[in-house]
Amino acid sequence: RGYDMWFVVGERVVGSGAMEVHDFPGGRCAAMTLYDPFADPFARIPAGWDLLHEWVISHGLESPGETLCLEELVEIDGERRLILYHPVREM
Repeated sequence: RGYDMWFVVGERVVGSGAMEVHDFPGGRCAAMTLYDPFADPFARIPAGWDLLHEWVISHGLESPGETLCLEELVEIDGERRLILYHPVREM
């Protein structure tokens, strides 16, 4: 498991050194929001991924081969939430 931090940048931005620029084509994802994920991150975050993955499989939406799973950390009204994005096959 590894993590990168992504930002939206302009088309003319180029990477240098440890900074890389990737084109992310998007796609369809199943998403789930974890509330207060850092209260017990080593339990809540993996459990969330397990639950989301089980949902994807149970609905016949197996993820495409090389697409990345993503996490987005957001703050709403002072509360941190983690949104999990699991790629799914286009229907």
